Amino acid sequence: MKINLSLLNELKKALNFTLSIYIENKASKEEIEHIVNVIRKIELTILLQEKDIYAIGGTQGAGKTTLVKEMLNISNDWLEGNPGRGEQVPLFIEQVEDEQLTEPKAVFVCLEKETRKIIEKNNITKEELKQVLQGWNDFNTEFSNENLSILYPKLYIPSKKAFIKEKLNWVLLPGYEKENYKNHVWQNLMKHIFVNASGIIIATDGVLLANNNQQYITQDLSCFLSERSPIIAVTKTENISQEDKIQLANTASSVFNKEYNEKNHEIKIDNIVLTGSGNKTEWATQLEKAINKYIHSTSKTETHLLDAFHTLLDEDIERILSTIDDLNSDCNQKHDGKLGIVEELLNEFDKNVEKYNTKLRKKLKDNIRYHTQAAINACEEKYKEEEEGFFNNLKILGRRLSLQGQDIQRERLKRVEDAWKDKYSKKNINIITGNVITHLNGAEFRLNGFITSKADDLLIENRTTSVNQLLNYSNNTLENLPVKEMPLKTLESFLYGKKQDLDEIQAQDKKLAMALIPVLAMEFMRGNLILSEKNETDTIYPNECNPQTFLEKLFDGTEQITPIKNSMAVLLGLDLADGKLDGKYEPEPDTKFSPIAILGKAAVAITAAYTFYQLTSIVRESDQVQIQFIKSTMLNFETSYIQHVVSLYADAMADLREIIENNLKQIYDIPDNLSLKSDMALARIRLESIQKALQEHLIDATNILA
Repeated sequence: MKINLSLLNELKKALNFTLSIYIENKASKEEIEHIVNVIRKIELTILLQEKDIYAIGGTQGAGKTTLVKEMLNISNDWLEGNPGRGEQVPLFIEQVEDEQLTEPKAVFVCLEKETRKIIEKNNITKEELKQVLQGWNDFNTEFSNENLSILYPKLYIPSKKAFIKEKLNWVLLPGYEKENYKNHVWQNLMKHIFVNASGIIIATDGVLLANNNQQYITQDLSCFLSERSPIIAVTKTENISQEDKIQLANTASSVFNKEYNEKNHEIKIDNIVLTGSGNKTEWATQLEKAINKYIHSTSKTETHLLDAFHTLLDEDIERILSTIDDLNSDCNQKHDGKLGIVEELLNEFDKNVEKYNTKLRKKLKDNIRYHTQAAINACEEKYKEEEEGFFNNLKILGRRLSLQGQDIQRERLKRVEDAWKDKYSKKNINIITGNVITHLNGAEFRLNGFITSKADDLLIENRTTSVNQLLNYSNNTLENLPVKEMPLKTLESFLYGKKQDLDEIQAQDKKLAMALIPVLAMEFMRGNLILSEKNETDTIYPNECNPQTFLEKLFDGTEQITPIKNSMAVLLGLDLADGKLDGKYEPEPDTKFSPIAILGKAAVAITAAYTFYQLTSIVRESDQVQIQFIKSTMLNFETSYIQHVVSLYADAMADLREIIENNLKQIYDIPDNLSLKSDMALARIRLESIQKALQEHLIDATNILA
C-alpha cells in the first residue's frame, strides 16, 4: 500500500513554502536544518514510491561499495572502497537506457530555496562525488549557499553495463551505526529508506559474522524489517574453499533468519548469496534470481511503512508548526499593532476558507466513496472472471514462463483504471462533484441568511431544468428572494481596494463578506460543472475559462437579478447592476492578480483527475493480494481526485487572500514588510490541512491492509 503521491507532493509544496518563511524570519540554523531534513525525507519517499529501488546496506567495512561496483560495473575512480567511517548520505544509482551515456554521470539533487523547486545540479566531477560521500557535512556546507541545499547525490549509469537489465534502481546506504546525537538524523533516514525500498540487500563478511557484529541490523530485522526477507550478500568470499562457503552461508542464515528458523524449524538459505571481487560469473545469476524473488513486500511490511509516516506527521510536522508559532511570537514583539487591523480580517477569511475546505474534502470523500466501491466491485468481478480458477491459473503461469510478467501487471492496472473510469450510474464523477458543491453552497447561503431552493431541485442530473433554474439566481416570486442584501460595497473594497473608509462599514458586513468569498468562488466552479454537463457553452476546458461567456450563459433572460447573482458579478470583476457587461469593477491592467484569472483555476475541476498507481513491485500470485491491490489502487484514484479538487480550491483561495491582503494594506497604509506575519499564518494553515488529509489517508490505507 503506497502512500498517495498527490498528497506527498502537496506536503512537499507546503514544506517548501514554510522553509521560505523560516529563511525570511531568520529562524535558527538548527530549525532550518530540521525542515530541510524533513523535505529530504519526503522527496526520497516520493522517489521510492515512484521507482523500483533496491537498498544496499550493512555495517561499516562490510564491502557494500565493492559489491555495488561489481554488480553495476562502476570503476574505482567513481566509487572508492572503504571511504571512511561516518558517511552520512545515501547514494542513489539509476540505470538508464541512453546510448550516449557510456560512463557514469553524477548529479546533486538540490533544494533551490528561492524558487522552492527540486533541481539537479549537473557537471559534478568524480572528485566532488567522492568528497560528498566521504565528508558530507563539510562538503555540503562548502557546496551549498543561502539559496541551495543538497538533498542527496545521484549517479546515472548505462543499464547495458549492469549485470541485471531490468529497470531497477539502487541506493547505497551509509553504514549501520549505534545511534547517537551526532548521527541520529542520518541513521533515521537510512531506516526510512529501508522501509520504503522495494527490496533490501544487506552486505556482511566472515569476520563480521564471526564477531556477531550485526546486532544493530538484526535488531531492526526483528522489528520493522521482520517481513522484508532481505538478501544477505556475504562478501569477500572469492578466495575461500567451497566447504568454507557452505559454512558461511549457514552461519549467515542462522544470524539473519533467526525468526524464520524459529517459526519453520529449518534453515532458510535461498536469500543468502556469497559474493566476491573479480568472480562475478560465479554469483551474478544467483543474485539476480534472489532479487527477482524478494522484490515484493507483504501487508505487514506496508503497515510498518504507514506507521513510520504517521511518526513523521506526528513528530516532525508538529515541531515545524511549533517553530512557526515561535517565529510568529517574535514577529509580534518586533512590530507595532498596525497589522492587527488587517490580521483580524484575514484571520476571519482564513477561518472560513479552512471551514469550507474541511467540509468539501469530507463531502467529496463521503459521496465519491460510493463510486469507488462500485468500481471495486466491478473490478473484482472482472478479476474473478479472467484470473480465478484452474484454467485461468494455468494460462497466467504459461504467460509468466514466456516472460510476459510485466504485460500481466499492466493488464491488471488497466483493468482497475477502466473500472474507475466507467460510469456505473447517471452520476459520473463530475456530477458527484457538482452536487457536493451544490449542497455545500446552499447550506452556506442559508446559514448566512440567504434563501435558496431545496438542494435536490438544483442537482445537475435534473436534465430538463434550465441553467438559470439550476443556479437559482433568478426567481419572479418574492418569497423566494434572499431576506437580506449581500455586502457588495465591502466585497468591492476587499477585492478591488476601493478607497472608502472600512471603519464606517459595519463589522457584521466585513465578517459576512469574508464568509461569502469562498462560497461565491465555488459557485463559479459549480456553474462551470453545470455548463459542462449540459453542453451549453463553447468555452475551452480546462486550460481556458472565459468569465464573460460564463456570465452571459448563466445570467441571461429577463428575470429579476438577485443579490447572489450581483455578488458573483463583483467577484468576477464585472458589473451587472444594470444588466450590462461593462467591466465597471475590472482591476487595472498592471494589477498582479485578477479574480477573473484566479477563478479560472476552479473551472479545471471539470476534468476528472487522478494519479496512476505507481506499479513497480512484483505482486505475488494470490487472490487475496490481487483483491488488496484492487482496493488500494482505487483508494489512490479516489484520494488523488479529491486532492485535485481541493488543491484547485486552495490555490484560488491563496491568490484571493493575497489580493485582499494587498488591498487592505493599501487602504490602511500598512507597509509591505509586515506581511511576513500573514505568510506565517498561511504556512500553518497549509501544513495543518495536508497533515490532516494524510492522516486520514493513512487510516484508510491501514484498514485495507488489516
